Amino acid sequence: MTALQMVVSRACACCLLTLAAHSASAADDIPGVDSLIAALSSPPPGPVARSLSFTSTDAPDPATHLCASHRRTNHADARNLVVVGYDPAAPGIDLDLHFVTGSDRLRERDRRLLDQLAMAMASDSLSNARFAIAGHTDATGSDSINQPLSCARAIAAREYLIDRGIAAGRLSAYGFGSARPVDRSRLDAAENRRVEIRREQY
Repeated sequence: MTALQMVVSRACACCLLTLAAHSASAADDIPGVDSLIAALSSPPPGPVARSLSFTSTDAPDPATHLCASHRRTNHADARNLVVVGYDPAAPGIDLDLHFVTGSDRLRERDRRLLDQLAMAMASDSLSNARFAIAGHTDATGSDSINQPLSCARAIAAREYLIDRGIAAGRLSAYGFGSARPVDRSRLDAAENRRVEIRREQY
């Protein structure tokens, strides 16, 4: 092996190690089933530590927007939006489902996170609970675009959970548009394109 071949070989090995470490890190930041159960339990057993994947969230305003159409559709006007009440005491979490601008497509990592959430929802601790799934957008675009898009994101998560065995009657989809950014200093930030899970009743 020439000196040049040895250098190239070592560089490739370093790249592979870096990719492996990055993959392990990406997997490690997905919360476990027990963490999700704790975050969605009532009353919460204690403060839920911030992670790279979710944080405990404050209760939303008394009224929100329910996405009445729970099956994905290409027609925005079919995602009927109706103002309904929220339980202000309900525990909830923000999931790290960060969408591309203008998209409701779930990434591979999003699906793995929702797999964990489905197992948490199916656990003895949460098996009788109902959940609100709230979609959010960044401030890019108009309300007429962002409201149905936020519903589409909530519906995408809801449909995935249903496909994983969670009863449809336990899951409601809501859309907030861009009204509730988590990063108010950067209204177009990726962190604002997310899905929130909130327990509706105990």
